[in-house]
Amino acid sequence: MELDPKDDLDLGKNTYAIVIEMEDYPSSQFPSVVRTEKVFNVKINPCLVTTLQPGLVPTKLEYIVGNRRKSVIHSFTQDPCAYEGTYTIKEKGKSTAPDFIDHLERYGIFNIYTVDEDHVGTYTLEVTVVLDNAVLFAALDSDMDDFIADI
Repeated sequence: MELDPKDDLDLGKNTYAIVIEMEDYPSSQFPSVVRTEKVFNVKINPCLVTTLQPGLVPTKLEYIVGNRRKSVIHSFTQDPCAYEGTYTIKEKGKSTAPDFIDHLERYGIFNIYTVDEDHVGTYTLEVTVVLDNAVLFAALDSDMDDFIADI
């Protein structure tokens, strides 16, 4: 028996049964059906990311005031699995990014555009990602251990 995790399995505890039916064949008068069923439980956890590191991260970026919008890509590498995430960007030591930086929170991209000469300067930015699997883990019953039981 093989279960396709994309179609057959939900996170958490799942109950399945293997059913075997055998018929006495050929039997024209009294068909005899033997049925047996074995129920088992499977708990499915989301993949646990054990390594999260900066991937594509610009170390130095220059922008000239008044130039066209500049898009900057940044990423994180995950192992052994890969989840989408929510990205935040802020100026180091502050709670937000400068107002001339526009960030797409579901993508590792931010845009820079300004025509204000007062924005000239050096900025150190911090990028953070919260992976979607954090929500998946929080939704599981913490009392349940990993198991395939009752086989």
